[in-house]
Amino acid sequence: MTLYGAAQGQPLRPHGSATGQPLPGPRRPTCLSCLQKLRQDILLMKPYFITCKEAMEARLLLQLQDRQHFVENDEMYSVQDLLDAHTGRLGCSLTETHTLFAKHIKLDCERCQAKGFVCELCREGDVLFPFDSHTSVCRDCSAVFHRWVRPWPHPEATG
Repeated sequence: MTLYGAAQGQPLRPHGSATGQPLPGPRRPTCLSCLQKLRQDILLMKPYFITCKEAMEARLLLQLQDRQHFVENDEMYSVQDLLDAHTGRLGCSLTETHTLFAKHIKLDCERCQAKGFVCELCREGDVLFPFDSHTSVCRDCSAVFHRWVRPWPHPEATG
């Protein structure tokens, strides 16, 4: 995973304990890896919205109209994104958007709920979605399963 700055295309380097440098100020929960995870989840939610009449009518994806690149990929950051990440605004905004999107898919919309998955390995538990924190997704066949279940025969799982 390489994060690129918008201005010069240079890889962003992690700061803090990973590089041996002190963290600037109090450690924020909005580190770039946390923000990228939120963005990856939002990208996984996008197909639900582009096939959902209610989501299209509610214009849910327009929640990110000021950051259109967030619904295109999870690696590109503008200079403003990085400034907002530093102040914590980006983390708050993405968390609110993520919560709104997940609420629509998992609670508010029967059509989106119907697109959920049953664990391909244990077949137990609640309906799973690829963006749930407790799930993994097979890179080859897109099977969704509980992270705690051994992913055989799906060794190439992400999540």
